[in-house]
Amino acid sequence: MQLAQQRHEWAGEAGEHGVGVVGATALPAATGSLAALFPLIFIWGGVIVGIYTVGLTLLADRFAGPALPSANTGYVIFYNVGALIGPSLGGVAMDLVGPHGLPASLAVIFALYLGL
Repeated sequence: MQLAQQRHEWAGEAGEHGVGVVGATALPAATGSLAALFPLIFIWGGVIVGIYTVGLTLLADRFAGPALPSANTGYVIFYNVGALIGPSLGGVAMDLVGPHGLPASLAVIFALYLGL
């Protein structure tokens, strides 16, 4: 039963990352119309916001007892390092490519998550 549940959680996480790639790829095309942009951002943001929660759930499944606080600390540190570095990388991508550099960098990051 636990293996089936873990497969379901991994499939959910892969689905979130797949929606992340699709949303980031569709973002430049949707910027011309608010009627297309707002629903895209609503759905895309609603799906990818669960990445942190699913990651914590998977972490709690893998670690127990005294190892859990250490694993959680490491997870939070890496998450916050990404929160510090991510906007800078998005800015560099925008400097190099133009306004579509941010969605392109997001699509690359979500594609990397899919590969993990």
